[in-house]
Formats: sequence, C-alpha cells, structure tokens
Amino acid sequence: MKRNIILVVDDDPGVRKISELWVSTYFPDNEVLLASGVDEAIKILENQPIHVVISDWAMPEPGDGFILASKLEEHGFDMGQFLLTSGELTAGEIPEGMHIKFVPKGDLDGLKAWCGDHIEPYQHVRHKNNEARTLLVVDDDELVRETFLTWVSHTFPTLEVETAGTLEQITESIEKAPSPYAVITDYDLGDFDANSVWQVLKENWGEDKANEDIVVVSGLEREDIGSMSFIGKGNLQAISTWIEEKFY
Repeated sequence: MKRNIILVVDDDPGVRKISELWVSTYFPDNEVLLASGVDEAIKILENQPIHVVISDWAMPEPGDGFILASKLEEHGFDMGQFLLTSGELTAGEIPEGMHIKFVPKGDLDGLKAWCGDHIEPYQHVRHKNNEARTLLVVDDDELVRETFLTWVSHTFPTLEVETAGTLEQITESIEKAPSPYAVITDYDLGDFDANSVWQVLKENWGEDKANEDIVVVSGLEREDIGSMSFIGKGNLQAISTWIEEKFY
C-alpha cells in the first residue's frame, strides 16, 4: 500500500517528469501525482487525500504558485505541507502575510531536507476543511477498549481516537470539539446495545450519516442492526480497510 500521495505542480512537462522520478527515488512507497497548473491541482485535491504539494511559482494563467497557495488554504489544506519552488523568485519576494516555505529551484539539498521532514512513513488523516476527523470506539469492557486503542494507535499513528463505555460518555464525546467523525462499536454493551448508540448519534448526525459511519463489531453475525455496517470481531483486516476508507 502506498503511504502518502505527493502532488507536484509545474507547467513544464519535463520538470514534472524529473520531479516525479526524483521523489520516487528518494521517497519510495509514496504515490506521486502531477498537475500542470492551479485548476488541475485543485481538481486533484478535491478527489484525493493529498499529503504534500510541491509547486513551481511561475505558471501561466489562471494563476501562479501564490494563487495555488491561496486556493489550497481555502480548501483547508495543511499549509505546513506546501512547498513553493522557483528559479526566478527569492524568499524575500513572497508577499507579507503569506506563510509558506520556499526552496530555490535547483537547491536539491534544501528540497531533500524539506521532503525528509514532511513526507512521513505513514499516512495522514484527511480532514474536512479545518475540522479534524476523530474515531470513537465504544465498548463496555475497559480492557477491550484499551487493547483496541493500542492496536489502532500503532496501526494508524496519526488518527485521533477516543473511547466510550456508556451512553453518557458517547454524548460527552459528541458535544466536544472535534466531535467523532465515525464510530466503531460492539453490539452487546451491557445495559444497552449498538442500536442505542445509533439512536444517540442519529439525533446529532442525522439518519443517513449514522447508517453510513457506524460499524458494529461483534463475535456473532447480527441481523438486528438496521442499515449499519457489520464486521466480525477479530477481523482486523476488515476493520483496517473500514478505517482507511473513512479517514485516509
């Protein structure tokens, strides 16, 4: 599985191809996508979980690297993961108030150092605009919660995870910022069950999201969970796939 997606933006097809080869050589196991300008880059961003954007400054209309930076920020992209390069521009010419990292084109040591700090060996969680996405794990057994939390934290180290063992704790989690984006719950939860979890979240999320973003994990096949997804307990591969689809 590819770790992260790196987007290279340059209007020169030769530079794009060389950049793709360079990134793939020094940072293998990461996927490299190419865009020739601002519009193409934004279209890719809207359809892919982009981890890093490396862009040339001088590009033809409808915009240069500054315009791209502004549009990325409007779309909620983490601007700490944006690098601007240029053979004509200097760092002192970056507009005041625009806090972006700049490396002169041709400074391969500087480029390699920046990429080494920003292309990490694991995926980063996709966020919606500036709102972080968190996972809520629900189980009435504290040992199960802690064991599952340890597994998730090891497998997905950038994912923010909360746990709950009661309906009151679920409600508290919903009211916090950021509230959960998706939920993994056991079916049998002592004084309540997964359908009670669904009911609480439906009141906050709406029925469609509650059906789509809650998965029931149980040792027994369930037919009484409405439209919620089901995964057999212990099927870590299926749970991993579900988490990747929701967060990455």
